[in-house]
Amino acid sequence: MPLYRFDWALGEHRVKDATGVELPDDDAAREHAIIEIRELLDTTMGKRLGRDCAIEVCDATGRRLFRVSCKDV
Repeated sequence: MPLYRFDWALGEHRVKDATGVELPDDDAAREHAIIEIRELLDTTMGKRLGRDCAIEVCDATGRRLFRVSCKDV
């Protein structure tokens, strides 16, 4: 299975995913990102960020495949 990395864009800050997650395909990676964003939005930090966050889904080499914005969830 391919390895996907989920890098966070939190306002002005970036948090790189150092380990990644093995998932079957891009659709599963997109669903994983949506779940992560929803979990963040339920936290105190997520409430402070509002909709100013996103996850950049990358392949194992760090190349960005697509972006899932909190505004889209």
